[in-house]
Amino acid sequence: MNQEIIKSYQSGLSLRKLEEHYGIKRSKLKRLLIDSGITIRSVGRPTIPFDLKKFSVTNQGYLYRRDKGKRFPEHIRVWEENHQRKVPGGHVIHHIDKNKHNNNIDNLQLLTYSEHNKLHS
Repeated sequence: MNQEIIKSYQSGLSLRKLEEHYGIKRSKLKRLLIDSGITIRSVGRPTIPFDLKKFSVTNQGYLYRRDKGKRFPEHIRVWEENHQRKVPGGHVIHHIDKNKHNNNIDNLQLLTYSEHNKLHS
C-alpha cells in the first residue's frame, strides 16, 4: 500500500485527498513520504523550475506554463505543437501513464470525453 500512496502523491493527489482515500492522518502520510525520500509540496500552487521554464502546479497536479501573465496547460500545449492543430471540441488530452508531470508527446493521447471517462471510472 505504501508504494500506491507514493505513486498517488507523485501523480498529483494532495495530502488531503490521500487522507480521505486511505483513512490515514496527514501527519503519518507526510512521514511515510519523507521517509521514502519524497519532497512534500507546499500548499497552493507552487512555482517549480522545470526545463528552465516557469510552471505552476494546479491542485489537480497539472503543470501550467506561465507566459506573458497567462497560464497554459503544458500537456495541451505539447500535444498541439506536435500535431500542429488545436485539441478538437469534445476531446481531452490524456496522460497514458497517469503521471501529470510527464508531458512527453509519447505519453499524451487524444480521447473523447466519453473514452476518457471510461478509463477513469
